[in-house]
Amino acid sequence: MNNKIKILLHPFWHYLNQPLIDERSVWNLRYFLYFYRVQLLRRCWDKEYSQKSYPHH
Repeated sequence: MNNKIKILLHPFWHYLNQPLIDERSVWNLRYFLYFYRVQLLRRCWDKEYSQKSYPHH
């Protein structure tokens, strides 16, 4: 499968698989994509930070 298609389908799949009755569900697709990107950025940032080991001075 083309990488661009995977990039587009992954967030959409998460959108469709949200719990129906949950206060954290976001039904507006634009808001969902915004929150999805923010969460993805946080996960990447945490992962990058945890992989680096800086010497303590």
